[in-house]
Amino acid sequence: MLKKGIAILASAVIGLGAFAYSDYKKSPSVQTYAITQEQQDFIEQLGSAAQKTYSQYGILPSMTVAQAILESGWGKSSLSALYYNFFGMKADSTYTGESVVLRTGEEVNGVMITVNGTFRVYHSFEEGIEGYYQFITGYQRYSNLIGETDYKEACRKIQADGWATASNYADYLISLIESFNLTRFDIPVDDNYIEDIYGDINADGIVSAEDAEMMSSFLLGQGELDDVQREKSDINFDGKIDSFDVTVIRKLIVNNS
Repeated sequence: MLKKGIAILASAVIGLGAFAYSDYKKSPSVQTYAITQEQQDFIEQLGSAAQKTYSQYGILPSMTVAQAILESGWGKSSLSALYYNFFGMKADSTYTGESVVLRTGEEVNGVMITVNGTFRVYHSFEEGIEGYYQFITGYQRYSNLIGETDYKEACRKIQADGWATASNYADYLISLIESFNLTRFDIPVDDNYIEDIYGDINADGIVSAEDAEMMSSFLLGQGELDDVQREKSDINFDGKIDSFDVTVIRKLIVNNS
């Protein structure tokens, strides 16, 4: 059993994933990306998982897969291979789960340096993927990603939101998406997609001002929600309906308009 915050792997690979420090400073080029069957399988596994959960979390699958490729080095980094953390998610003071300290790369004033980072630990592929979505929806600064349908905008937003210190992080994600046609995962997986949209409280197939009004009325004590409506109102899956959920649903409405 790992003890939180004290397990150190001296041999851990750099948290930047597939790219060494020198490569990370170069402009991304699609010609540099070779792909093996193992890497293709990695893409398909991540893409399928991201696509199936899109209706639940509203995070663009193409960006999710690109992040996993970049952050985990195609699933080969110690953090991903041993601890199923494919996205380089760190453990801050609010995190109560298991964690591990590894050497990682950070960009400071345009210079790449090596530091110790405390990262979240998971115990299965499914747990690691779920942890990623809970991480994103658990921080208000990432709420602008929910419902974003433009992959370039999603990549730029997640960099601006502070996911990574690398100044060309968004460029790498965009290049990976375009190199491997990851936007194919942005298409809903089946016809039940509309029925499962979170934020669609009145179940009419879209997230609209009516849904926001129902949520606001509930919070003000002026309306009631049944069990299904309550579940769809808890957009960030923290077990409660609050002002953060209202903020997110309003962003969804803007993105869908």
